[in-house]
Amino acid sequence: MINLPDAVSYLVPIIPTAGKTIQTIGIMCANPSDDPGCQATLIIAPLALLEQWKQEIAVATEEGTFKVLIYHGPTRPKNKKDVQKYDVVITTYHVSCFAYPEA
Repeated sequence: MINLPDAVSYLVPIIPTAGKTIQTIGIMCANPSDDPGCQATLIIAPLALLEQWKQEIAVATEEGTFKVLIYHGPTRPKNKKDVQKYDVVITTYHVSCFAYPEA
């Protein structure tokens, strides 16, 4: 198991009805991490919205702006270096609690 907060620079809890997707993507574009070992933004969303978030990021940004990982399911990366290859990591609250149980 990896420690997700060690692999990402920002934690972005998402309330499904808030309607702040575009604003959040804009903030991610405007505030890239300066830490080369911790550059990803972590988005916590309901399972039903993981793919929607990935699509919204693709539509709202130029191609290649962000490498996006949906961190869910049995094939999700198991080590920190694999997660650090991405700019945005999207997962569920349940998976984040499982990956970081002492929080």
